[in-house]
Amino acid sequence: NPEFGTLADFNNVVSQAHALGIKVIIDWVPNHTGADHEWLTTHPDFYERDSTGKAIFTADWSDTRELNFANPVMQDSMIAAMKYWISNTKIDGFRVDVAWGVPHSFWNRCIPELRKARPLFMLAEADDALLHNTGFDATYSWSEFHVMTDIAAGKKDVLSLDSVLTKIDTSYMKGAWRLYFTSNHDENSW
Repeated sequence: NPEFGTLADFNNVVSQAHALGIKVIIDWVPNHTGADHEWLTTHPDFYERDSTGKAIFTADWSDTRELNFANPVMQDSMIAAMKYWISNTKIDGFRVDVAWGVPHSFWNRCIPELRKARPLFMLAEADDALLHNTGFDATYSWSEFHVMTDIAAGKKDVLSLDSVLTKIDTSYMKGAWRLYFTSNHDENSW
């Protein structure tokens, strides 16, 4: 979108960030597209459909349309789109929105393919230990967040953290990074 500048403008911002020692990751949304995405007309088979043939959306996300990961051409197109950003910019990785809504088999294929170009940091917006096995470096700490919220609200005591931390210790691979947060758009916008 020209409203946000050119690719050269973006690359200038990335270069400035790198000069300051800052890594740059971009937000990537592979689970769905906007309801006005050009693929809806150019590649209608890239989308999940209901019994009437209409492209579907998840939950109350009525401004989106769900992608069809059973379609290998869609998967190839998704990987090609991600490679575009690796080839044309110096980004350091991706923050993947709704990573939990995409099959692990896709990530098993996609992440090694992307990393052929250079090392990348992959952050999954998900609380799924198995995503680390697919190549993600970090996942969100949703379970820890919700227990901490309950503790702050007086609904649980601090000992409630023990069971969550035990689950993390036994479920997540050694070296798996967890992104801790105090709030985010999924929590505070409702």
